[in-house]
Formats: sequence, C-alpha cells, structure tokens
Amino acid sequence: MKATQKPEDLFETLIFLPEGEGRKGEGGLRTHGFFKQSNTEKPLITVITVVLNGEAHLEQTILSVIEQTYDNVEYIVIDGGSTDCTLDIIRNFEHAIDYWVSEKDKGLYDAMNKGIKLAFGDFVGLINADDWYERNIFEKISQNHQGNSLVFGKLQSYLSHGYKITHDIPIPLTKESVRIASVHSTVFMSNDLYKSIGLFDTSYKISADFDLMIRAFLGKALIIKLDTVIAHFRQGGVSSNGKGLREGYEIQKKYKFSKPFLFERYVKLMMMPLKNSLKKIKLLRLIKSTFKREEFT
Repeated sequence: MKATQKPEDLFETLIFLPEGEGRKGEGGLRTHGFFKQSNTEKPLITVITVVLNGEAHLEQTILSVIEQTYDNVEYIVIDGGSTDCTLDIIRNFEHAIDYWVSEKDKGLYDAMNKGIKLAFGDFVGLINADDWYERNIFEKISQNHQGNSLVFGKLQSYLSHGYKITHDIPIPLTKESVRIASVHSTVFMSNDLYKSIGLFDTSYKISADFDLMIRAFLGKALIIKLDTVIAHFRQGGVSSNGKGLREGYEIQKKYKFSKPFLFERYVKLMMMPLKNSLKKIKLLRLIKSTFKREEFT
C-alpha cells in the first residue's frame, strides 16, 4: 500500500518508520499486512498516542480510543523507549493497534511528528498517555470532515485535589485566542492541513502546539468548534512554567501579535520568578507553622 502524495505536500506519509536509535520493538496490524482505508461514508480517523514510561494511565488512554462506537479508526502508538511496563501494555492491545514502535526520540513533539508521518486518516488526533477521550466523540468528529479543516472542542481538566474544570473557548477564534485552543488532545486536524502547514516545530520544547495552531489559523484553515467535551486531561504539565511562557512570548513576537497583548505576556513572564519565590515563601511558612504546632502537641 502506498500513500497518496501531492507535489505541494510538505512531508511524505510513511507505512513504517525507518529504524531509529535504540529500537526496542515494533508491531501492530500493519506489520501483519492489514491496513485501514477511508471511504465516502466513513472517513478514516487516525489517533496517535505518544508515551514514555506511562504504565500508570496508558491502558485508560488506549481503551478510550478502541472502545469508541465509530469503527473506522487507525491507532498509532509511539513509545520513547520506556523502561517500565508500558511495552507490556502495548503488546496486550496489539490486536487493536495499527502500528506501534518503541525507540528513542528527541522529545514530545518529535514523537508526535513521527506519528503524523504514519497517519493515513483524513483526520488526525493526538492524545497523550495521561489523558483520555470522551465516549463516542469520534462519531461527531467524523461528521465534520471537510478538506483543510480543524475541529476542536472543550477540555475537561482534573486537578490534583480532585476538582475538575471544563475549559471552553469562545468563537470565532482570533490570533490572540488561538493559544487557549491549542491543547492538542482537543484538536483533530485534517491530514491535508498538516501536509500544507507542516509538522510541529521541534525547536520549541513546550509550546510547539501553539505555534502549529497559529500556522493553521493563518493558513486559512476551516475551523469548526464542537460544543462538547472532546478530551479529559490530568493537570501536571509544564506549559505554564517560565520556559513555556518564554516560548509562547517568542512565538507571539514571531507572528507579530499586537503590542498591548505582547506587553501583557511580557509582564506575566517577568513576574514568573517573583510568583515562584512567593510560592516557596508560603511553603516555608506552612512548614514552620506545622513544626510549631507539633511542638505544642
């Protein structure tokens, strides 16, 4: 089976990945000669999970993909060379995974790019091994397939103390509001759109999804919002730390955001060290007060 390639495409679709550094294994339906295809009634949806030592939650992520009611789904898992039980979990679901590989990569976005290059689907979704999809959401995604399109929806995030927050993004999107919508687990982008705007820029270690979303927005993608939760997200990432803010600020400068907006982001970036210091002071005070209480009990 060969992927359809147009002269203007920015990258080539692959059937298998060429062997990379430290490869631990490769498998899935493709390696046994089984390939899924799109048709007019049921467009093929490709879902990519990237994982590294994700044994704690990977099974939940996989089940959220393979238990969808929509049945024309291609599932690709890119493992970064896990040393825990991640590979055992992947092999347990090999009958439901179209292609998986375990080898070293250069970080999250490099792994995602590997997966996108392997995608035969009309739509491509990305879900990390800590997150999971809403039940039956692929049915709704499939109904919105239109050429150079991008579909996104609400995100439900779970905080460490048990609370959950539903994040909604107002429409129409503007260049300034794209960042709010750039959580990749809530976005399904057409393969045609990826081929026209390119892959994740791996020079960004935290905010490459923001950069990609701006390219999609400026590339006049057809942006469709679903008024429903698409994915569930466990808080604990690094996108809100100082490096993430710094990358975001550099991206905004690159795409010539308005000066008031840039100033606001710059102030937030400059305040980050102070904010972190205040957090440490509060923690020290809490520890001291705890010790004092212990002395009198």
